[in-house]
Amino acid sequence: MRRHCIRSVAAFFGAILIMNGAFRLAAATGGRRAALAGLTILIGAALLFPTVRLGMRQARRIHRYRNDRCIHCAYSLRGVSGVRCPECGRDPFL
Repeated sequence: MRRHCIRSVAAFFGAILIMNGAFRLAAATGGRRAALAGLTILIGAALLFPTVRLGMRQARRIHRYRNDRCIHCAYSLRGVSGVRCPECGRDPFL
């Protein structure tokens, strides 16, 4: 639970830094201010990336689960009666 809280806070600050950098970049006339705005955007994207990646992984697992596929290897489980995936050998729903 704590890990998700830390990721949420990091994503929040990442989004704020991206917006702040975009506003600074729009107001910058060039030189150091533009470079600082670009750096702010990059730091914000670095903070936001792990949360987006985790969300995409979770969405992929939900999609596989709803379409009767193993969430680990995406093997089709239609007609399979066992509790293990025949392709990867793991529990397909955990």
